[in-house]
Amino acid sequence: MRTKLICCLLLMIAGLMSGQTIAQDPHFSQYASSPMTLNPALIGKGSDGNWRFASIFRTQWWGGGSAPAYNTYTASLEKRFSSSATNSGFAFGISMLSESSNAGLLKNNFLSGGISYRQALDVQGKESLTAGFTVTYGNRFLDASKLYFQSQFGSMGFDRSIPSGDPVTIAGNSYTDINAGIQYSRSNNKMGYSLGAAVFHVGTPTAGASNGNEYSLPSRISLQAGMQFHVGADQLHFSSTADIQSQQSVYTFGAIYKAHINDAPLEFLNIGIWQRFGDSFYPYIAIEDENWLAGITYDVVTSSEKKLYGSVQSLELSLMFKFGKKKSRSAVSGIIFY
Repeated sequence: MRTKLICCLLLMIAGLMSGQTIAQDPHFSQYASSPMTLNPALIGKGSDGNWRFASIFRTQWWGGGSAPAYNTYTASLEKRFSSSATNSGFAFGISMLSESSNAGLLKNNFLSGGISYRQALDVQGKESLTAGFTVTYGNRFLDASKLYFQSQFGSMGFDRSIPSGDPVTIAGNSYTDINAGIQYSRSNNKMGYSLGAAVFHVGTPTAGASNGNEYSLPSRISLQAGMQFHVGADQLHFSSTADIQSQQSVYTFGAIYKAHINDAPLEFLNIGIWQRFGDSFYPYIAIEDENWLAGITYDVVTSSEKKLYGSVQSLELSLMFKFGKKKSRSAVSGIIFY
């Protein structure tokens, strides 16, 4: 009965997807370090009752010629409140995400707030079902001060101080958005697994970079699955994600080996690798203790973009740390599905 309930919930979320593709949401290589952009049900997951700060900085497609890099930054702050010995209870979180392309010509900014509720399905709290949602305020705009015009071109190149003679009025576009998700997880002392699903842009809001250039933002379905195994003091984690937005899709699968470090200030050395099918593969390395984690990935591009643009590269840095009064013997963990 419980399995049927979980399957029905996943199908209901998948059925919410609609719309035409205009633009894609950002995708992070270290998606577990950005829980609120992955699934609202992950708000506060693994925070052990403390505050958790998580952030990612991604610079994409640098080295591919004269075009500036595409930079994305996100940060979130979450806290979980457990109401019983089974760890059922609420969590809340806030997050921000900022994107900048073409040296700041096009900018996207998003501010989100949300809550989740975890319901234990057994006395020990080893099995649970969690649901969550977020509300997002989004703003996209073009910076007219960074535009070049033919009349500004001279013998020394473009000079923005020269009047263009082409007055341009560009107003930013903003909108409000709703996202929702669920997750089922089960674990014991030897292994664990989880299944999750989320839908972003539930109401397909109207977005755009300027007035008169609006479009309907298509819904995005995000699916997650993961497994973990304890190998003595070490751990082995597998995880996969699928993001589907209109006719565009991104599928990722990878693994992390968390090697326990004896007699050292650090708790784990994390080494992993992922495959983003049809796009790239990327190695991962991180150091971790019970209060913080710092990781790095480098995308090795295998798609046709490498042939078209040459040496395109993408680098991602992540930082997570917990703080608060509650003492915990568990590490921060770059895998937050369980």
